[in-house]
Amino acid sequence: CSSPSTRYGTSGRSRKLIITLLPASSCVTELHAPDFDRRLINVFQQGLHICNMEFIRIILETIYQTIFSVVVALMERGLLPDFITRRGIRMLLAKRLVETSAVGEEYQQKLQSFVDELKSLPVAVQTAAANEQHYEVPTDYFLLCLGKHLKYSSCLYPDLWRSSLEDAEEAMLALYCERAHLQDGQVVLELGCGWGGLCLY
Repeated sequence: CSSPSTRYGTSGRSRKLIITLLPASSCVTELHAPDFDRRLINVFQQGLHICNMEFIRIILETIYQTIFSVVVALMERGLLPDFITRRGIRMLLAKRLVETSAVGEEYQQKLQSFVDELKSLPVAVQTAAANEQHYEVPTDYFLLCLGKHLKYSSCLYPDLWRSSLEDAEEAMLALYCERAHLQDGQVVLELGCGWGGLCLY
């Protein structure tokens, strides 16, 4: 293991972090970013001794998060070509499939970790931004993107590779009714109902 030493300063608006690995490595790495992740700096300032591979992992993860944030910001402003946006969506979906493909004990651990994280979060976050992003979008957009039930939130694909969007919408609506024990003659108040997909179903 080597002990990273750092120098951190500012030059105008651009911050510059210089990281030197000694004695295991004689290289000097310079990283530039408008708002470089403070976690990295905190690790060094605490005087922690990090193995080279762990240090590199932190570097790469921080660079990835920074680039990802910039790309998302550009995408949300409509400054990226569609083919780049589609490629990014496919990459994120592929990553998500890998994350959710665990089985057995590993799956249970990931599931419990996810549940614990949800319990620590508030019921709703960034509601103002969500309202602006969702309710200011023209209805015609959703008519093009959603299935015949106009189900606004998640769907359930019975067959991941063969089910259509309409199949997935209907499967999730049926699961809602099953879990809520809905029966004929009941009076249901649906909050946040979108276009009323569940009630119409």
